Amino acid sequence: MEHTLAYLKQMDWERLVFALFLIFFGYFFAKKISHWIERLFENRFSKHHALLSSRVVFYGLFLLFTVSALHEMGFKLTILLSTAGLFTVALSFASQTAASNLISGVFLLFERPFQVGDVISFKDIKGTVEAIDWLSTKIKTNDNRLIRIPNEGLIKSEITNLSTYPQKRDEIVLRIDSVHDVNTIKSLLYKICEECTHILPTPSTKILLSQMIDRGGVELKILYWSKNDLAIVRDEVLSAVKTTFEREAITFVNERVVMPPIASSSTPLPL
Repeated sequence: MEHTLAYLKQMDWERLVFALFLIFFGYFFAKKISHWIERLFENRFSKHHALLSSRVVFYGLFLLFTVSALHEMGFKLTILLSTAGLFTVALSFASQTAASNLISGVFLLFERPFQVGDVISFKDIKGTVEAIDWLSTKIKTNDNRLIRIPNEGLIKSEITNLSTYPQKRDEIVLRIDSVHDVNTIKSLLYKICEECTHILPTPSTKILLSQMIDRGGVELKILYWSKNDLAIVRDEVLSAVKTTFEREAITFVNERVVMPPIASSSTPLPL
């Protein structure tokens, strides 16, 4: 107890209070400056660059104030630097995966295959990019899940950016019975696509006779472009096709309609 009291009496309380002030002031100062940098860069560059730049500024300024505070408390700067160097070397050996993710994050920064806010597809994951951090990228899926993907995995795998080109093409394949007139059906399909609010007038919609099929039927392809979610557009088109064909008594071959997966193959699927 006596040693503790003696130690407390020998402490330079003014320097200690000043050091704590530097840490607290440095934190809020770095926070304010980094926020200002983020807003400045967001207006001139991408949100991705703004976010990373603000974090570099925050950690750099806060580290500077922290080192100054430790110096005020009596820690020698040379000892701090040597300790930091040894810690960095030990950390690099202990966390090679983290270093790989960090380097991959730098490559993502310069290559820019996607940005914050883009919708991307990675393996069986599809969602909106919420954040691109130093070690990982966070994606929000349509069912409101947040998925963290290491940057190294993104660099090594194929990524599809669904937001690079706003206009996307989709197709619906219909197998029509041979008893119906092809030109009449084409006219009906063109009218359906013109009335669809999500289909773009340019590039124009195409209704093509793709091939003759068994039992004398024909296969028609509806090719259209849209800026909206293709699943929503397809739902609108198919609902209108079903209503129109039922009214006009138009039948499918074996009562089947081909609906290929969005932006993929045209494998026939049951209605």
